[in-house]
Amino acid sequence: MGRRRDALLTVLVSIPLVGAGVLLDAPADPLAAALGAAGALVLEGLLSLDAPRVRRAWDRPAVRGGAVLAAFVAAAVGVAGVGPVAVTVLVAGLATYLLVLGTVSLRGALRDA
Repeated sequence: MGRRRDALLTVLVSIPLVGAGVLLDAPADPLAAALGAAGALVLEGLLSLDAPRVRRAWDRPAVRGGAVLAAFVAAAVGVAGVGPVAVTVLVAGLATYLLVLGTVSLRGALRDA
């Protein structure tokens, strides 16, 4: 359930953020999108350095709930600090994470076939 659960949580966070982006008229800024994508890739790279420990922590519901809450707090603080472009950065990061999950899942499925 790990990747599916992670994807579901990512989508559940992304939907209200996309809605906020529409309401706030967040810009479709390629630089902001690239920053969000790069941030997601860097974060995943760093977390993969100690994957077993990260997985053990992530398997705790309180950690997952805290991460969801942190995403919404980051969005609110980001919008207050730099404006709606913060939503663009976060949504791009979440979309990139979904692509990473999909790629890893597909690679695993092809390897197992």
